[in-house]
Amino acid sequence: MKKLIVVVLGMFLFACSQNTVKDENTENSATNGQPIQTQQSEKPAVSSQESSQKVPQEKRISVPEEVVKKFKSVIIAVSDKKSNKDFETEVLIGQKAQAVGTNLTIEVEYYLPDFVMDANSFMTSKSADENNPAAKVKIYKAQELVFDGWLFKNFPDMHPFVDEDYAISLKGSVLK
Repeated sequence: MKKLIVVVLGMFLFACSQNTVKDENTENSATNGQPIQTQQSEKPAVSSQESSQKVPQEKRISVPEEVVKKFKSVIIAVSDKKSNKDFETEVLIGQKAQAVGTNLTIEVEYYLPDFVMDANSFMTSKSADENNPAAKVKIYKAQELVFDGWLFKNFPDMHPFVDEDYAISLKGSVLK
């Protein structure tokens, strides 16, 4: 009986590790036919006595066409904690920029002005209105990746960039 359970559990883990997602109905209705960008992060698998594997959790991000057409860049506020100086840096969406007065480089991967996420980790913008602005960013300090996450304008303390020298927040956006 134990062997049967181990075999079934092994088959289950193998099937889950194949990372195949067939989500045709959600893709077409949620994005109006626009492609979905995906990003993977590691999530611990269901514990078993014989396995300590990590199963990737798929995170899908869809930027509606109306958002792509409306927004050019975001404004990132940087506070130097040691000198008490504040800087603002405009970063084009999909590009990197050096943060003024720092050794930080900020890359803005996505901007969702009305951020929503469902129970299946599908992220998009409900509209092109800035009701819940969020930017997916990567922050590099001296060319080393030190942050890979979301900045929320209305909730700056939610998953913030933590650093002894700088505080960073999403200040706003720039229209095309």
